[in-house]
Amino acid sequence: ASLSSPLYGACLILDEPTAGLHPRDTQKLLITLHRLRDSGSTVIVVEHDGDVIRAADWLIDLGPGAGADGGQLLFAGTPSNAREHAQSPTGDYLRGALPAVETAPVVIHSKSQKLTIRNARLNNLKNVSIDLPLHCFVCVTGVSGSGKSSLITDTLLPVVSAAVMQNSDAATAAADARCDGVDGIEQIQRVVSLDQSPLGRSSRSCIATLCGIWNDVRRLFTKTREARMRGFTSQHFSFNSGEGRCRDCRGTGTRLVRMSFLPDAVISCPSCNGLRFNPIVRSIRFRDHSVADILKMRIDEAAEFFREFQKLHGVLDTFRSVGLGYLTLGQPASTFSGGEAQRAKLASELASPTSLHTLYLLDEPTSGLHPADVVCLMQHLRALVSAGHSMVVIEHNADVICGSDWILDIGPDSAEQGGRIVFAGPPGGFSSPATGR
Repeated sequence: ASLSSPLYGACLILDEPTAGLHPRDTQKLLITLHRLRDSGSTVIVVEHDGDVIRAADWLIDLGPGAGADGGQLLFAGTPSNAREHAQSPTGDYLRGALPAVETAPVVIHSKSQKLTIRNARLNNLKNVSIDLPLHCFVCVTGVSGSGKSSLITDTLLPVVSAAVMQNSDAATAAADARCDGVDGIEQIQRVVSLDQSPLGRSSRSCIATLCGIWNDVRRLFTKTREARMRGFTSQHFSFNSGEGRCRDCRGTGTRLVRMSFLPDAVISCPSCNGLRFNPIVRSIRFRDHSVADILKMRIDEAAEFFREFQKLHGVLDTFRSVGLGYLTLGQPASTFSGGEAQRAKLASELASPTSLHTLYLLDEPTSGLHPADVVCLMQHLRALVSAGHSMVVIEHNADVICGSDWILDIGPDSAEQGGRIVFAGPPGGFSSPATGR
């Protein structure tokens, strides 16, 4: 509403306004932002989109990494000058110096395994029937509101999920409301939706528990000399158990302060100073570190600390490789951003390889990611495809689209003007007016 109102002398701050936007819609947004600038307003945008970065009058680049590795001013100037800045990942992107994703494209032919969606009709879909090749990287494109999520997230996912769980009644019910059916589901043994929904709302759930290393860490502490002398078991090193956790905060490390006329405040527990455990448990040391010290470690640090322990190091290194190395092991899952939650789910899949043919569904996984992070993301998605799994990704990012094996473009426009198949085939033959690529 603010963008459509006549403004003069205003300062507008927008945080990733292109999230979920097709490149065509991004161009419309840029026209509006330039109009506001020309009318005398100041527009400040936090953004990763290449078109927005290039269209800016002034660029401020922070980094070089994330978390504790960031916070430095790398560059301030025009986008054209940023291309020459050697220490800036954004500069690398602008001059085309980011490493390319090395892929071995999957050749799709008539005998390839596939899923067939018959007469999908949910929302604005116009009785869409389409083949989705398996064991490859499928990218679903189209303008915002064209029907991508209706087809993949709201039709394919519930039908396949119910069938894989061998709930024929639920699968039939899901299909009846959405389509005439999905053929080829028997080829899928597992379905995983790697979305940006929260990992958990419990303050007890954290990186250490989510990635499955915490039980192993606790066992390492029980093997120390001090723990054996005191008769401590792994329960003493659990913040979910009464044996070793702080009695006042019950292992959360925080206290809730009720406010009469203001929102409730969450503060660090004054008894344990946010360390979750009682003083006796915190006195037990493994390689000069207490269990509370371990939870304060960043994933980067923990991966090096546990380098000699193959299982621990392998899992932590996987989480580090998807760009989460700046998170601490004890950071509550409820504080993760949508992008962090999605990458944590991806890392969990990578760290626990399975021989079961898995169908992965992702909805705009590059949302909130810097172009350098997109390269890393694509490498990991490609690794899952190379392992024999199937990948269906809804995406607007041109690098992801070009790096796919098969493109399904839905359009040609949004709402009632959408809901049809505009293109289906390999990237080499893709050029649609709606997508403009």
